[in-house]
Amino acid sequence: MLNFNDILEKYRKEKISNSNMGTKFEKLMQQFLKINSLYYHEIAEVYLWNDFPYKKEFGTGKDIGIDIVVETYTKEYWAVQCKFYATDTQIKKADVDSFLATSNITFNNTNFSKKLWISTTNNWNTEAGHILSKSQVERIGLNQLQNSNINWEELYKFSEISNIDMNLKLASSPVITLLSLGGGTLII
Repeated sequence: MLNFNDILEKYRKEKISNSNMGTKFEKLMQQFLKINSLYYHEIAEVYLWNDFPYKKEFGTGKDIGIDIVVETYTKEYWAVQCKFYATDTQIKKADVDSFLATSNITFNNTNFSKKLWISTTNNWNTEAGHILSKSQVERIGLNQLQNSNINWEELYKFSEISNIDMNLKLASSPVITLLSLGGGTLII
């Protein structure tokens, strides 16, 4: 049975770009938030940043510091940053600045009511740890992820299914549907 560390190692061995590893980790954390016993009773929806309905209100920047947005049943929103680092990486204040700045922007006449930082390391320099504490950012680090009461193998399988970019398009014939899988196309 896969544990959390096994999944991280699988991602690293796939030899994909850091950006793609980050995206896979974000999708895994999207699923984690949906079923985590600390949060699932509050969460109505978990959006990857590109799917967040109010994304355009934040401008057109590339990586603005928020990876996931949680919508609660009470229509509150949480900003989530996910960082897939080597376990010995130390997080510095510069690493958290864009997340803090972006998560304080007003959108749709509201603000983020909660901020979460999820990372694959437990190492924080003093300045970064202090600024997150002062900014009331909850941290979920490597230890919490490793010790979560989660069936990581099943969660991994589900997140891998969601890693396939499935864009269904109706072809000119109503009998043929095109299924786009990343760069290729499958006709069914």
